[in-house]
Amino acid sequence: MLCTSNPITDAAATKIHIEQQLHATQWAINTTYHTTLRESPAQLVFGQDIIMPKIYFANWAAIQHHKQEVTNAAKKQENNITFLMNIMWETRYLSANKLTN
Repeated sequence: MLCTSNPITDAAATKIHIEQQLHATQWAINTTYHTTLRESPAQLVFGQDIIMPKIYFANWAAIQHHKQEVTNAAKKQENNITFLMNIMWETRYLSANKLTN
């Protein structure tokens, strides 16, 4: 039986793959905005954002307001559906009672 894998080249390829994954993970951590720091670790080190040189300030009040509007619209739709289902149920219930009486 022939074995096509070579432990030496497999180990080297695995090491390269792991190093690439570590670099990608380090990049993600360094460029992620941290709410406690109020900036990314890369911004602390380099004094500016390394992805986009412009600093972005989030308007949290506007974001929260938008999320609340979406939630309110969903609740309103859910209440309307519940109301219509109750009317349909009452209509069927009353019709069934009229037939039995």
